Amino acid sequence: MKKGFGESEKRVKAKKDKKGQVTLFIIIGIVILGAVVGFVLLRKPILEARTAPEKIEVRECVESSVENALNIILRQGGYANPQNYYMYKGNKVAFLCYNKEYYKQCINQEPLYIEHLEKEIKGIIDPKVRDCFFSLEQDYKDRGYAVTSSPLNLAVLIEPERIRVLINKTITLNKGGETKKFDKFDLSIVSNLYGLARTAIDIVDQEARLCSFEYIGYMLVHPEFDITKNNLGTEVSVYNVKEKKTNKELNLAIRSCAQPPNGA
Repeated sequence: MKKGFGESEKRVKAKKDKKGQVTLFIIIGIVILGAVVGFVLLRKPILEARTAPEKIEVRECVESSVENALNIILRQGGYANPQNYYMYKGNKVAFLCYNKEYYKQCINQEPLYIEHLEKEIKGIIDPKVRDCFFSLEQDYKDRGYAVTSSPLNLAVLIEPERIRVLINKTITLNKGGETKKFDKFDLSIVSNLYGLARTAIDIVDQEARLCSFEYIGYMLVHPEFDITKNNLGTEVSVYNVKEKKTNKELNLAIRSCAQPPNGA
C-alpha cells in the first residue's frame, strides 16, 4: 500500500514539475517577444529619422498658388493689375482690343496673349512658391538634416488641357551619412486655360477685322464654352467666356467701331 501510494505521489509531482516548466517557457517567451517588440518600436523612429525621403512634395503648394492666380486674372481679362480697363461688376476688365476713336476697328492690345498669361501667372505664384520651398527646407533643418539648395528659377507654360510649372532648383539633404538630391520639379496642373485663351484670341481677331464677333455660331462649333456678350452702351462690350465643365470664366473688354452716345 505504501509503495503504490509513493508511486502515485511521484506521478503527481512529475506532472506539477512539467506544468511548471511549460509555464516558465511561456513566461520566458512572452518576455522575449516583448523585448523584441519594444526594440523594434524604439528603433523604428531612429530608422525613419536616418532615412532621407524618396521625394520632396510641392504639388499642393503649386496647385493652390496657380488656382489663386487664375481667380485673380480671369475676371480681369488676364491681368493681375490691368492699366487700360473697364469697370464691370466691380472688376477691372482689361481691354484686349481697343481704339479710342469712333467708328474704327479696335487694335489688338495683346498679340501674344498666351505668353502674356504665362507671365502674369508666374508673377503671382513665384513669391508663394519660394516661400513654400523656404518653409520646406526649414522643416528638414528642424528635423536634423543638413540642407543645401540652389536659387529657384520658375517657368509657366500654358498647354492644351494643362498648365505646366517648371521649377529649376536643387535641394540636397544629408543626415546620418546618407545624402539625397532633388532637382527640376515639373508639375502639370489640369486646366483648360489654353482653351479660354484661344477663345479670347478668336474674339479679338474678329472684332479687330469685322467690328463684331459671331458668338452664337462659335458656341455651336465649341460647345464646351458658354459665351455672353454684354453691350454696355454704344462704345464698350464685355465678353464673358465660361468653360462649362469647370465653370471657370474669363472676362474681356472690347472697344471696337464705337459709336458716340446718342448718335452724336
